[in-house]
Amino acid sequence: MKRFCLAVPLAAAVLLGGCSGGDTVAHLDGHPVSLEEYRQYAYDSISLVSAEYNRTYGADPNAADFWTTAYDGVTPMQTLLENADEAMRQAKGVQAAAVELGLLTEEQISWEGQQEAFETENRTRLETLEAGGIVYGPEQLTLAQFCSYWQSAVQQQVEDLLYQNAQPTEQQLRDYYDEHAAELSARNFTAEADFYYWPAGESDTAAQELVQILAQGTQQQAAADELAARTGLETGWRQETVNTREMGKEDQAYTQTVQLLADCALDEVTGPLYAEGMEVWIVPRSRQNEEIGSFEEAQAEIEDLWRTEQAQNQLQQMLDGQTWKPTALHDKLTIEQIRP
Repeated sequence: MKRFCLAVPLAAAVLLGGCSGGDTVAHLDGHPVSLEEYRQYAYDSISLVSAEYNRTYGADPNAADFWTTAYDGVTPMQTLLENADEAMRQAKGVQAAAVELGLLTEEQISWEGQQEAFETENRTRLETLEAGGIVYGPEQLTLAQFCSYWQSAVQQQVEDLLYQNAQPTEQQLRDYYDEHAAELSARNFTAEADFYYWPAGESDTAAQELVQILAQGTQQQAAADELAARTGLETGWRQETVNTREMGKEDQAYTQTVQLLADCALDEVTGPLYAEGMEVWIVPRSRQNEEIGSFEEAQAEIEDLWRTEQAQNQLQQMLDGQTWKPTALHDKLTIEQIRP
């Protein structure tokens, strides 16, 4: 399968220093989190929190006092900040792990550094297009898109390094095989699937339109063409084979693809998956389980799984050992400071 990859430089230029203390909302193991960076992770929760309180309490998100009114002792603003804290701690924690492992510098994980990398990435994309080259995803990224891609790239590099450092003994692999052979045989499969995709963030209704088109019996390229005609989006389609026995050390997008295919019934639409600036929806057409075989036959796969698990566990241990300290500004944040 052609896998989605991220072509975002982690050290894209001479990066600037940290944020000023006045707009720092928290520190993660001493690494400052600026209000501007925090907004990127808080903003996505606004609609979710609004819907939650409207559904549970009948609260009106458009009311002037919505964010400051307590429901069962908790205001929507408190819930929003809790959600943002969780997302920000995970993201900044991975960045801090990258610094600890020598993959990035303090300057590169600062908000100014990320903004500089964002500007450099878009400048590089423009220069590539002007030279007749090809770029993956949108011609120019939004700041939100770049932050998502950049964060994914940072985490992938951290996991890759931890993966390479994990060196098992043969006995450890045999023990892992004995413990997981039945489970792996049950979950390994080869699947044929249709992939439909379009630029992320450009439509809230394209997925619904796709479901309607497929329900009418239109399939594959014809379905993508009709979707483009209905929505005006630049849509695409391709059919691919996914074999979990041939995964190797894969990126997050491919791992998510496998999970979506495993959980979805045949001929149903599943998603979304976001990669390279695209929103992707998948329709599994066939799926067949594959036995893992003997230890000797499966040793390479077993080693990959063992090392992947070790890398993920080590990263989680690093994250669990970090300290999150909000500043006075954090506790006084208002919805106006979060929402542009």
